[in-house]
Amino acid sequence: MTREGNGVLEAIFRKRAHGGPMDPLTEGRLVAGEGLAGNADQGGHRQVTLIEAEVWDALAREFGHPIDPAARRANLMVRGVSLKETRGRVLGIGSCRVRILGETRPCELMDQAVQGLRNALSPDWRAGAFGEVLEGGPIALGDPVAWQEKPMMRPPFDTVRWDKDSVRIIDQTRLPGVLEYRRLETVEEVAEAIETLAVRGAPAIGIAAAYGVALAAHRARAPEAKEAARKARERLARTRPTAVNLFGALDRQAELFDTVPEDRLAVALLREADRMLEEDLETGRRIGLAGQSVLPDRRPVRVLTHCNAGGLATGGWGTALAPLYAAQDRGIEIDVWADETRPLGQGRRLTAWELAQAGIPVRLLVDGAAASALMRGAVDLVIVGADRIAANGDTANKIGTLSVALAAHAAGIPFYVAAPATTFDFATPDGSAIPVEERSEREVLVDAPPGVRGWNPAFDVTPFRLITGWITEAGVLMPPFAALRPGGT
Repeated sequence: MTREGNGVLEAIFRKRAHGGPMDPLTEGRLVAGEGLAGNADQGGHRQVTLIEAEVWDALAREFGHPIDPAARRANLMVRGVSLKETRGRVLGIGSCRVRILGETRPCELMDQAVQGLRNALSPDWRAGAFGEVLEGGPIALGDPVAWQEKPMMRPPFDTVRWDKDSVRIIDQTRLPGVLEYRRLETVEEVAEAIETLAVRGAPAIGIAAAYGVALAAHRARAPEAKEAARKARERLARTRPTAVNLFGALDRQAELFDTVPEDRLAVALLREADRMLEEDLETGRRIGLAGQSVLPDRRPVRVLTHCNAGGLATGGWGTALAPLYAAQDRGIEIDVWADETRPLGQGRRLTAWELAQAGIPVRLLVDGAAASALMRGAVDLVIVGADRIAANGDTANKIGTLSVALAAHAAGIPFYVAAPATTFDFATPDGSAIPVEERSEREVLVDAPPGVRGWNPAFDVTPFRLITGWITEAGVLMPPFAALRPGGT
């Protein structure tokens, strides 16, 4: 259970150098956007790391002797507040404010300090949390510590995660009948899971691929780790051509191949994949908040969506459904109309299932009925996801999205695309240059008579002129999307 009362800052540690010792302090200073002043590895995604004193009390009982909390290599130890599942919350420390961005993962240095400590810290956020410094200032032992914001609900799903030296996914081919978590233990299993849609959705595909590269290096170890990672990247790049997140994630991993010593490559690749997951979760949270501005004042808010761009398509929050989860969290009544999404029924099998799990009212309609619903004014707006967005705003998404956009335009209903910055491909000028995956005709020929041919494009491209706005982590944007471009504002 999360402790919501006031706590206290019990210890401060400053890292002398990368990989170096941790020096205990009685006071220090947090710097906004950077971290603990004088700490090695300033700035970046993990500006400050935190642990709970209560965890170290428990470890002393488990190991039968006290363990120096400096062994964890975290900056701050707090007592009286729980860090478990606090992603997105803001913690006040004295006059400072820190937003928690994710769970920290114990590394091999823990076992060098105390054998078995790494495994002991692995479950349930016991290794602590990391975050960004929103407001800096002086800190000292004994400063009050307390949560400053109401907790948002946790992400609906753990779609893709690293688990005990393997990649764990929700097998979406089994839904809605069976919620099955599968462990993928080889690169080929990860690739096949992407190809067969066991894991799907542009952000989730990217995260799975990043973990797949880390898996290859982890299984090979030095001196074969780099070559194994390169081969994994090549195999995973052949899985699905349209989702730009896949190639962005693989490129990020590839940047480490020649910049990290081979004996540290497996750890570096895993941390980079973890970072992508945490970024996706934070992005989904921010898309959810940004999307509140497009919801009308009427209740219930009636939203039509196509395919599945929810928690199952990402690290956990979703894109198109993130504003709906955030609205529910605020007590806003939502009524969702979900296209079934032929031929594989992602709307019927996945969107309807995950919304029902979240307690959000949802009704299914065949794809051909969406235009009638829009023309009759049965919904207030449309929100869909995206697999690739060109520089001019042309948007590739699941086949049938274009039909919905054309109908929404004819009916005068706002049509929004919700997507993270990683889905924008500024190297692709317009939709004509987006590769569109064509899948087996067998998927559309179920119950068809012999001799009939099929055509099965997995995606279509909606022209930018049919789109009302793009809901992103940087707000609701319009072309040329300056806030998402390098150096943009």
